[in-house]
Amino acid sequence: MDSAPFGSHRDVPGMPPRIVDALQQAWDRLARPGTWWSASQQLALAGLARSAFAQRTEAPWLRNHDAERAQADAAGIEPAAQDAMIKLAADARTIDREWAQRSVDAIGDAAYVELVAIAATMAAIDAFAEGIDVPSEPLPSEPLDAGPPSGEVPDGVGDIGAYVDMLEPFAGPNVGRALTLCPTGNRLYRDVGQALYHDGEFLDLAWDRPISRPQAELVATTVSAASECFY
Repeated sequence: MDSAPFGSHRDVPGMPPRIVDALQQAWDRLARPGTWWSASQQLALAGLARSAFAQRTEAPWLRNHDAERAQADAAGIEPAAQDAMIKLAADARTIDREWAQRSVDAIGDAAYVELVAIAATMAAIDAFAEGIDVPSEPLPSEPLDAGPPSGEVPDGVGDIGAYVDMLEPFAGPNVGRALTLCPTGNRLYRDVGQALYHDGEFLDLAWDRPISRPQAELVATTVSAASECFY
């Protein structure tokens, strides 16, 4: 793994250190075992997510993920998980409960949640690179830890009517507990998302930023609508 894979982002004038640090931490976490996928599997899944996200505007029959699928095959990732990752990264707007249940039945509920976390993290990282017009950084070339995934099952999860179980009760909004069935995946995505979205003052209704809080919410809502986010 390169010692500073986000060097080009660090070189961008005015880049907040919190973003550089958060993206570096995401790379480090992907190169180590998750809860249900090994480090080599996480890196292969991240590569597949990146390929799918980059081709999201192409018709499905024009997309090509042969190289990324070959890497996933070599890492021992079953085709059902590969197919799920491609849909999560490129066609999330088409997901419904029936499809999610089939995926959960095929690969397991917590393993599915970890796929969602990796897909969402890679989409955030690569969309950010697109937005500031810098190349996407290469994924770590090899795992930092070849150990097994933890298999950690958090206490207090239950059926709240969502596609998968989540922590219950939960003090925050549902969007904050969506990935709580998989602790490592939840930390992976939330730390990146929070660093990109705000600087710790999100709950403040007024802030001293280049754009106001209402403007930030307008941008977020517009992006969600354009992406057909059903949440």
